[in-house]
Amino acid sequence: MTENDPTFQRPAPGYGPASAPPAVPTSAPSLAGGLRLLPWPTPDGRPCYLSSDGNGRVAELADHVEEMQLRTGEEILGHARRMLADHTVPTREFRFLSARLAEALHDALRISESRGMRIQQGEITGGNTSRENVRGMHG
Repeated sequence: MTENDPTFQRPAPGYGPASAPPAVPTSAPSLAGGLRLLPWPTPDGRPCYLSSDGNGRVAELADHVEEMQLRTGEEILGHARRMLADHTVPTREFRFLSARLAEALHDALRISESRGMRIQQGEITGGNTSRENVRGMHG
């Protein structure tokens, strides 16, 4: 799927099933040709990759989503610290907070994995790209 495909949809913040986000693989699949793990899954929950030199609209969108996910994680961590200091917070609110913390940790680990893969690939940050290709990989 490419961004020029009429079926391409931008990912929504807080993607994935409400119960639990998919597990982050402990080791990245062998990726040749500069594939980038995107911060959202395919519609069926598999990891989604972008074939690009790091430039282009989908890469910019992925950068923006990663920044948003990390900011959200920082906000949730701030809420957690305040709630831990308040001994009157109901258990139900702690359960909700725990779910949000798990989601934020999942996002941060996915971002870390993606950036680690790009470092290993020796990704070049400059230059232009005329083509990006987004695809899901079987895990």
